[in-house]
Amino acid sequence: YEVTSKHAHLLDDIPPGLNYSFYTEKLGHPDPVFGWRSRFSDYLYKTDPEEPVRTLKAQPGAASGPFHWENRKFTEEELKRLQSFPDDYVLTGSYGDVVKQIGN
Repeated sequence: YEVTSKHAHLLDDIPPGLNYSFYTEKLGHPDPVFGWRSRFSDYLYKTDPEEPVRTLKAQPGAASGPFHWENRKFTEEELKRLQSFPDDYVLTGSYGDVVKQIGN
């Protein structure tokens, strides 16, 4: 469940509940990587374990969240729970197939 994208290494420093905007001048980052509102809000979005999670997209990009607050992708089982699927609900296929089914 490793995050693999051009900016995956940046996820480690993003506080839970924030996204790429952590690395903008507007939020006070000393070495900005992104411009304010230069990406979609789910880009490098790391969930906060104390807050509701944003809706899962059916076809996310490699750096599209939500990501677990431990800097990894959510497991298929975790994704089902986040979107209120019962634990015994069966989804088949690859990780991407499961994400698409949940997102749809």
